[in-house]
Amino acid sequence: MRQASAQVLASQKQMQAKYDQAKEAGDQWYRRAQMAVEKGQDELAREALTRKKAYEDNARSMKAQLDAQTKASDQLKANMTMLDQKLGEAKGKKDTLKARAKSAQTSIHT
Repeated sequence: MRQASAQVLASQKQMQAKYDQAKEAGDQWYRRAQMAVEKGQDELAREALTRKKAYEDNARSMKAQLDAQTKASDQLKANMTMLDQKLGEAKGKKDTLKARAKSAQTSIHT
């Protein structure tokens, strides 16, 4: 379970990095479009805006996936915490039962 959790977190970090890259690329293409407009190169500006839109669409899609992955990751963390608590309770009960058994064995032999 811990290994799966680590893999999910690593995957989430990779997705976040790709999302950030796509957003930055979209921003760069927007700046290029602005420069092209300033230089009177409308065709280059249109092409830059087309590429900007493609990167923004890609980023939007990744953001939806990232949000879903974050939600799943949060649920996994909550489940891990609950499992750790239950494991601690089970170990405590086991120790109590072992102590009772030892006490009972001692009472029988005396």
